[in-house]
Amino acid sequence: MADQKISALTAASAAAAADEFAINEATTSKKLTVAQLVEWIPISKTAYSAQTADITISSLTGNTDLAYKIMVEGKLVPSPGGDYNVTVRPNGDTTAGNYINSRHYSDGSAHAVDNPAGAGLVLCNNVWSGNTSVIGEMIFSAKDRDVARPYNCHWSAIRLAGGTNSYMLTSGGYWSNTADEVTSLVINLSSDAFTGTIAVFKKA
Repeated sequence: MADQKISALTAASAAAAADEFAINEATTSKKLTVAQLVEWIPISKTAYSAQTADITISSLTGNTDLAYKIMVEGKLVPSPGGDYNVTVRPNGDTTAGNYINSRHYSDGSAHAVDNPAGAGLVLCNNVWSGNTSVIGEMIFSAKDRDVARPYNCHWSAIRLAGGTNSYMLTSGGYWSNTADEVTSLVINLSSDAFTGTIAVFKKA
């Protein structure tokens, strides 16, 4: 292959863990991978507009990866009669009994430990039944554990209409399945309309 300027090369669509850089280390030419350069490796980053259907992040290798991080930023418009929970379902598991969640509000009060309607690990929610701006981050343990696969999450929400309500929450809990490799994460919007961005990362 003839020499080319970096500016003349085809742009990569996204960084992959095995992508390589040329470096000079103490006068010796060596290579460096993205996995060595960053702690969290990007898997996907997608913008959505009025999304109501499930969002599936596939082709994961949970037995190899240490953990996954899901970041969400945008606006939720709740559906009539919805439970207003945005949840993450490893491998699309819809069995409510396989999940435990505990939510703690910024005023110090605690939600009872529960299995939210529709099942899943709570990524964020809208408790006002109105349009809400949300931002949150979840870290989920990917590896097979003897007891369960834990998660923790924190998010903030601001009501956009009908008042000036705002709150911050933390949540934690686990997915009780310890046998199956995590190969996908399904983000369930409970039929709420989501406009914003969701990014997913892995820690190998």
